[in-house]
Amino acid sequence: EYTWPVNWDIPDFTSILEPLYFMHSLHSTHPNLLPLLRSLGPHFLRSLTSALLASNQHFPSLLLATLYGLRSGHTTLCVQGIFGAGKTFSASLLLIVLSTILDVNTLLSAEPNLPLATAIENIDLLLQDASDDVRAQYGRILANHVKVSSKLDMTPLDRQASFKADSPKRCILVTQGSLLRDLCRDHPQLQSFIQSCRVAINDEAQQGGQAGFTVLAGFLSIHCLQILTGDKEQNRSGTGGEPTKE
Repeated sequence: EYTWPVNWDIPDFTSILEPLYFMHSLHSTHPNLLPLLRSLGPHFLRSLTSALLASNQHFPSLLLATLYGLRSGHTTLCVQGIFGAGKTFSASLLLIVLSTILDVNTLLSAEPNLPLATAIENIDLLLQDASDDVRAQYGRILANHVKVSSKLDMTPLDRQASFKADSPKRCILVTQGSLLRDLCRDHPQLQSFIQSCRVAINDEAQQGGQAGFTVLAGFLSIHCLQILTGDKEQNRSGTGGEPTKE
């Protein structure tokens, strides 16, 4: 078992990534990987290493299950954990691996806004010393009157420019209520991005049953892997006590 502190320091980042044998191996097998690792920044690499070697094995389990699901053509992956188990943090780390390293479009949605605020703050922190090009791939779409909590947050005025054909966006965080309002418009802004997603994470999925939850599933590609994360049981706050939603 490994004990790998989160505050692990890399005195000379390039000295680790650039030994001759390491460089030659990367250039011959994955020539674009070394600059990509640099662009993510040392803080992300420290956090990724810590998560991969953590004794609880939460993140490696989620990562391997997701990669297996993608390669095998599965469309649903359920992730269950009690409050505070690290589901949202693991999902945030997974989104960066998928979006930036594997270059696939991803989505994180939830009915309450709090999990999304936590996730975008996680991503912002993980990519604190990443390049501007990498950070530009991420954004949380804010509904009207929702306060900005991260530099990666997008106000309603930012949406149109963020979803043009040449947009750098690879990962979007949005509430299911906002998705419902957008996808029911005559000219939805998010439809093409949603249909291009290979992975969509529904946080607090035990509260599924709302209209936005169903509409999102209807617009996703049939090849998209949906990851449903949440607690063990549905609760009354998620359904309002309505038997149909339960």
